[in-house]
Amino acid sequence: MRPDWDFAGFPVLGRFALDVARELADADRLPTWNPGDEFRPAREKSGVK
Repeated sequence: MRPDWDFAGFPVLGRFALDVARELADADRLPTWNPGDEFRPAREKSGVK
């Protein structure tokens, strides 16, 4: 932390994160991965549908 750091944008960033999380939580189904995505195998292995 430094006195010259400006955190004035944090409320906007927090609201954006909340809006994204709410959209995902309220969705009928989870987002899917693009074909060939490197993280897809881990998701499929986890068993989360």
